[in-house]
Amino acid sequence: MRMTKRMSKGMARALAAVLVGVSAPLLAAEPPKGLDPEAVAVLKKATTYLSGLKTLSVKGRGTLEVVLTTGQKLQFDHDVTLALQRPDKLRAVRKGEVADQVFVYDGKTLTLYSPEQKFYATKEAPPTLEGMLDFARDTLDIVAPAADFLYAKAFDLLMEDMTAGFVVSRNSWFDGRSCTHVAFRKPGVDVQLWVDNGEKPLVHKYVLTTTDVVANPQYILVLSGWETDPKFDGSVFRFVPPKDASRIDFVAAGGKTRAK
Repeated sequence: MRMTKRMSKGMARALAAVLVGVSAPLLAAEPPKGLDPEAVAVLKKATTYLSGLKTLSVKGRGTLEVVLTTGQKLQFDHDVTLALQRPDKLRAVRKGEVADQVFVYDGKTLTLYSPEQKFYATKEAPPTLEGMLDFARDTLDIVAPAADFLYAKAFDLLMEDMTAGFVVSRNSWFDGRSCTHVAFRKPGVDVQLWVDNGEKPLVHKYVLTTTDVVANPQYILVLSGWETDPKFDGSVFRFVPPKDASRIDFVAAGGKTRAK
């Protein structure tokens, strides 16, 4: 225990030295008030680029923080893979400690499959990607991975209720790439994005900090392996249930009704 405390203090001192040496002006200053047009432009550029892609695929890693009643934080990681074909195809896979899901939308139906439990549920869905995402969230209480960036109107949705935003750094080095780091605030949540400074303004990191919950838990999504013009065959967006899988019902949001 003494060694742990000693190590913790040493790490804290080392971190403090780095922060003082590199970022003291930023840490000491009050962040700009209101919405900085430059930060808004960065978000606009990223979302406009993504919404203009007819097909895309990406791999990522998500980290969900959970706060115990003691105040201690736990982190749960999961891998994410996603394939999208506009206007009406999506396949997303989550794999981790608390998430084991295959999410498939073929333009007519939405299927959620759990490989570990070998259960799947299928429901008729709206004929557009945006309509399906709204339906999944509002009716079935299901949110697809990276859903915030999949909408054609992603910029408008992300900017909704935004009260402040500023550019943290124009040259934030992340995963071997020069990115622009922007930060925003809205009631109940802080938002950070790292957007590639290259020809393709792709989002490489996305952080949501819940500000109206004790200890401010975060959700962190790191996106890598972007492909901006992949070619898919039809099987990618078609769900064929395994022979040992059992079909169950979706439980609608609120848990009051069931839908087949």
